[in-house]
Amino acid sequence: MNISSRYILPAFSALVLAAGCENNNAVPDTGLPLEVYGDIVGGGVSADTRSVQDDFGSYLSEPGFTDGDMIGFYSLRDESGDENNGYSNLPLTFVPSENCFRNEDLIVDYPNNFRYTFAYYPYEASNTDDVNIYREDGSVEDILVAGTGTINDGRIYFSFRHAFSMLLIVPGNGFSQSAEDGNNAVIVKLKSGKSARVEKTDASISLAVEDDADAETVFEARRCTDVTFTEGEDVVPVPVCYSVILPCGSEIEYVQMTDDHGTVQYVDPGMAAFESGWRYPINVSMTGTLPVVRNYGILPWTDAEEINLGGTYGIYSADDLENWAIAYNTYTGGDESDAVIESLSRYGEMMEGVWNFCLNADIDCKDLFASSGITAVITSFKDVFDGRNYTLSNLSVPLMERMTEGGTLTDLNMDSPDIVTAGTTPVGAVVMIMDGGTITGCDVTDIRIEAAGPAGAIAGTALAGTITGNVVSGLLLGSSSSPDGITGSRAESVTCTDNISSALIF
Repeated sequence: MNISSRYILPAFSALVLAAGCENNNAVPDTGLPLEVYGDIVGGGVSADTRSVQDDFGSYLSEPGFTDGDMIGFYSLRDESGDENNGYSNLPLTFVPSENCFRNEDLIVDYPNNFRYTFAYYPYEASNTDDVNIYREDGSVEDILVAGTGTINDGRIYFSFRHAFSMLLIVPGNGFSQSAEDGNNAVIVKLKSGKSARVEKTDASISLAVEDDADAETVFEARRCTDVTFTEGEDVVPVPVCYSVILPCGSEIEYVQMTDDHGTVQYVDPGMAAFESGWRYPINVSMTGTLPVVRNYGILPWTDAEEINLGGTYGIYSADDLENWAIAYNTYTGGDESDAVIESLSRYGEMMEGVWNFCLNADIDCKDLFASSGITAVITSFKDVFDGRNYTLSNLSVPLMERMTEGGTLTDLNMDSPDIVTAGTTPVGAVVMIMDGGTITGCDVTDIRIEAAGPAGAIAGTALAGTITGNVVSGLLLGSSSSPDGITGSRAESVTCTDNISSALIF
């Protein structure tokens, strides 16, 4: 099953309006009321009236602005060019017959006299240079901002964008019951509250978001039920997901969710500070007794109706590593049943007949396989494993017994592998016997291998394949090792280049 997915949301696109300091065309001969005109960029459509929101808490896209909608206008100077009298939160009202925002009381001869300009939507009369970013219910307003655009024929044009960010939470295994009954709220707790103000400098006007000890840090996510994924060509309904708009720069302390057993789980998503104008989708599932977050790729918060999600698969914990190894060894042993394929789909994606697995967290493997009696985590590897620069530490057995043609391992870090064997079989921290494939970009440090057979930092014996761009260090004690310590022994046909080794060989 291909779990690379699309996520289909209600359409939204920011209205492209106008703000500017460039005077590209001639201005009118006589003054006119200040007007802000809209046009459409990239095939998008305008933001909707404040009174209509989609299920995700942002504004619907299709109807467009309506009579009476308002934006707040800021400028560095006034209409005469006086830098001491710039505007702050001047209201402009949408006039449907003219398809623009207008202030009849402000007559403008030369719009470029304003120099730098800025606007936000929706307007709130109480704002000054300080901007209230919260709705009456305590949620974060989907504020659109624009500034420094162009001036054509005396008209100011702004291009609006989302000022903040959106977190999308998709409940996975272990949260299905609470997702279906809707009785348990999903709460997002931030590390610090945020407030906003319009910041004017000699070179720009923008919305600045800052830490505020008095601002709200706890938000309830909105429950959304009209969501679908696509898996391959199949459209699959998702019972529910949750969305919450958060100020840019926010860092999450925890996400509070209730699992299927009624236990409240406090989930640390481990995410960096949010940047403005992006959606951040995550999947939260239970793995054993622990909640695990799987990150999708972040998505620009644009007017696209279809949002492609992918990358929920991967290995995130010691339990994942162990379960993946069991399923993969079963698969390469000849069992390609639906149950095995479904199990592997949690950790990888099948593309053109090749599994692509990835590591999505640092994992301490201390004692994980020590008492199992296995000689390696994986018996025979013929697919793709992307370590994504994460680290497996304290492995007591090699990662692979054999790598065959087509097998690929990239960007994996291994720290302090400690492998002691009594047999004469070749031993390497990554693979015992390499019959083909590629190992590249791996960093294997503080190795300790004691074996009666050949000992290598990467491979015990390399009979075919490519080993390139790896870094190794540590202690090798075996019957033989190559001069660079990369392998215990290797055939001349093996490509072994651009590796860095400080292994001590005894």
